[in-house]
Amino acid sequence: MDRGSTRLLTRNGLDWTERFEVVAAAAAGLSAERAMLDGEIVVMRPDGVSSFQELQNAMRGGRDEDLVFFIFDLIHLDGFDLTRVPLVERKGALQKVLAAAGPPAGILRYSDHVIGRGREFHGEACRRGLEGIVSKMANSSYRSGRTGEWLKSKCAARQEFVIGGFTEPQGSRSGLGALLLGVRDPGKGLKYSGKVGTGFTRDARIGTARLPREGAGAGSSDHSR
Repeated sequence: MDRGSTRLLTRNGLDWTERFEVVAAAAAGLSAERAMLDGEIVVMRPDGVSSFQELQNAMRGGRDEDLVFFIFDLIHLDGFDLTRVPLVERKGALQKVLAAAGPPAGILRYSDHVIGRGREFHGEACRRGLEGIVSKMANSSYRSGRTGEWLKSKCAARQEFVIGGFTEPQGSRSGLGALLLGVRDPGKGLKYSGKVGTGFTRDARIGTARLPREGAGAGSSDHSR
């Protein structure tokens, strides 16, 4: 932000201001002459969980009514470089800047935090179906790129599946299509779960398709849902 002019840049430096004009307009209304914010634009589902797929749909369809910008850091403010200021103090300054931006449920939202109780917080995030959490050192300075001071802990649901077969290839593909998976249900045998892509190269698909088609499960797969 620079005196009412706002630009939205991706982590790779691409200018996406025109794609998210409603977010840029909201940020231009903040009570600051100049500022640099760090955050993430998302689309929220009715259950309060962000959806990457819905964000992609909004970008393709030009819809901006569901966009939300969660702001979690303040890097520069009115000529002052805050990169060496401890994180908790930067967030305190950010909260004050956002306080005059309008209702908390607007486009711009302050990304709050919990100090301590990390394991409990991660467990609750996973129970709510969230992607995971980011743990940050409270007294850390701001540095671009990946550092050990910010750690992402994802919620990984894992399940071992039996590969019971495969489908015929579709379109220009050759060899085989998708893998047919099942899970072992105690007392009931193998229960069909669905199909997934193989990730095989063309040569691997053709070689696998030459295997005998008769018989039960040929192997297993430890697959993240």
